[in-house]
Amino acid sequence: MAALRADVVALQEVDVFALRSRFAHQARRLAVATAMAHAFCPAARVMLVGKLGNALLVRGTITDASCERLPMIGRSTPRSALFSSVEVDGMRFSVAVTHLSIRRQEALTQLGAVCALLAVQRVEPWLLMGDLNLRPADVDGVLATAGLVRAAGSPTRPSPAPAFEIDHIAARGFELSRTTVVTSDASDHLPIHVSATVDG
Repeated sequence: MAALRADVVALQEVDVFALRSRFAHQARRLAVATAMAHAFCPAARVMLVGKLGNALLVRGTITDASCERLPMIGRSTPRSALFSSVEVDGMRFSVAVTHLSIRRQEALTQLGAVCALLAVQRVEPWLLMGDLNLRPADVDGVLATAGLVRAAGSPTRPSPAPAFEIDHIAARGFELSRTTVVTSDASDHLPIHVSATVDG
């Protein structure tokens, strides 16, 4: 992460105070290591006191953040989305970070909810980042309805031999370019690095 020098980093499946990760606050630890601001949004409990969720790291300031539960169809793993207003180099914009269901129809419903919440809660420009567990053909229609455009990508999972393109970055009010899938052994997904400039 430090080597990429990214201004905005979205993370999923982040542990906070979980036994399996030695009770570390992973989002805070990464923020300290990279000299970035951070926010965390829990989605589920891990055993008794641990939490699992989404995190945002910013090379600037996070002026406010909110955590929203996403709709579920039947009994499934709880999902959430982190919505933040940020400022980087004097520019203000909004970021949504999420990790959607592995069930296609549920994930589509959740993606629609994230887009709707962005529209009512956050000012433009927008970035939407996350493991959406959806192929590009499924994602693009939902995003287009909200005026979001997805960065062209490549397969990211599984990391040793990527075959599935389910991690996505989309924007409204930004032009996204130079998408790179970064070689890494830090996760079972490969990171996506995207350059963004303000439209106009």
